[in-house]
Amino acid sequence: MLEQFDLLGRLGDLPLNELDVLNLGAGTCSSPISKQFQEMDCRSLTNVEVWDAYFNTLSGLKFKTPVTNVHENLMPYILAQADKSTDVIIMLDVIEHLAKDPAWIVVHELFRVARQRVVLFLPIGVTPQEDLDGNEYQRHLSTWYLSDLPLLSTRCQRMSIKWYKEFHTHVKPAADAAWVVCDL
Repeated sequence: MLEQFDLLGRLGDLPLNELDVLNLGAGTCSSPISKQFQEMDCRSLTNVEVWDAYFNTLSGLKFKTPVTNVHENLMPYILAQADKSTDVIIMLDVIEHLAKDPAWIVVHELFRVARQRVVLFLPIGVTPQEDLDGNEYQRHLSTWYLSDLPLLSTRCQRMSIKWYKEFHTHVKPAADAAWVVCDL
């Protein structure tokens, strides 16, 4: 697998089979990255998805691990979670769908709720996107830059950022992307 698509590799140093994983903004788990949730061997996986059609698709998928699919908006969901209540939280191509101020609130909450690791994958730079599949939640409401990413690290014991130039080729000009892995 190409390194830029390797979600499981970013978790490989953890004893996943002993851990609870939260996938916020799960979508349909159909991209090259998100398909890996179906093969993840963790103690439990919770997928949170707000849009009806994506939730219905997600609910029909087979996962290797015990899974709970939650049909809810991620903001009220994460705000309702107890401190340090899940081991790993993952958000793949989600944060740009929130306006910047609410996105920072969500990021703060990720660090409150996660016990061990937070993993984010996001576009870097201007990446316009409107509704897709009739899904208003697919609109990009914020732009993120490499200079924003160190601000995420205030609660990390260790943070790694991996930047990929021109990753998102579906927009012109092609947009960059980054993985952010924060150990707590």
